[in-house]
Amino acid sequence: MNGLDTNLGQRIKELRDDLAGYSGSTRSPGGAVAGGDLQNRRGARQYRLSVLRRRRKEAVNDRRRIDTELRGYRKALSLFEDAPSGQEMGRSQRRLLLRVDTRTAEAADLSNDIAEVESEIQGVAAELRSIEERMIDELRTEVAKTASRRAAKTATLRAKAVVAGDTIPEYTRALWSPTPVLAYRIWGLKVDGFYGAWTQWTESTKTASCMMGEGVPHTDGRCNEVAFGCGIYAAKDMNQLLRRNSLTLRKNFAAGLVGLEGKVVEHERGYRAERTTVLSLVIIHDGVMTIVDGEDHVRDAFVNPWGGGEETVILLDNPGDDCMTRTITSELKKREEGHSTWT
Repeated sequence: MNGLDTNLGQRIKELRDDLAGYSGSTRSPGGAVAGGDLQNRRGARQYRLSVLRRRRKEAVNDRRRIDTELRGYRKALSLFEDAPSGQEMGRSQRRLLLRVDTRTAEAADLSNDIAEVESEIQGVAAELRSIEERMIDELRTEVAKTASRRAAKTATLRAKAVVAGDTIPEYTRALWSPTPVLAYRIWGLKVDGFYGAWTQWTESTKTASCMMGEGVPHTDGRCNEVAFGCGIYAAKDMNQLLRRNSLTLRKNFAAGLVGLEGKVVEHERGYRAERTTVLSLVIIHDGVMTIVDGEDHVRDAFVNPWGGGEETVILLDNPGDDCMTRTITSELKKREEGHSTWT
């Protein structure tokens, strides 16, 4: 049990879940656990309450045992009531009377102990309830602040997404295609591999997920706090995607032709897909362009980006990097046409 009042404990859990949903953690941006000091005090009161309840249970059980013994002793004493009035009290009768007196005193002491423990339980429970109510107030405030920060961050992400051409504010339609929908993506390139906007790609095929449930990518607005909704993003135009992200030969990155499958949401300049498979890659690293084609080669590239490909092109770096942009667009466009032929 989280506390004396299970409703308060449940509310604390719900607020912490809300906070974790916004920030991925119950820690506030400052690093302190939300309600940290109160949580320590709450834990101490909970522990004290459990100790007192255990003591009360033991005392009540002892009192019941003594009451049972007293009933037995008194029933045995009743057997002596028919003895002649002048007959001297026997040893067994005196022993029973002594046990009755002893157990009666013990029962009285236990009753006092139970009353004291019960009083302390009520006091500690009241303190715990007060602490949990304060925790709820603090957590509500923290959730509101975190939600506000998340909303501000979302607005910034949306603005960046529009500038980058990653997506657009309103979706056009959701569709199911019997063949892959062809589109384009870019990845940042680091020592350990390919990185999308949110996570690392360790395989050439990726399936989208969303904490808001089934039906990915969603179109009902339930998850639009993440850019413009869940799903794997891809653009319709490679040339625009490169230019909007200001990519040059001086940066290490990869551009690719991808096939979108499952549920696909169409936007003005791109898509959000349930599942994406990379079909062809153009890798730019230290001013060298490497073209990777074919299912096996592309899959190997996501394991080892430096393994080489079918073709290497060394381009002259110029201020606008127009040659690089045109070459990447041209190479991937040729591969799109090739895939469109058989799909």
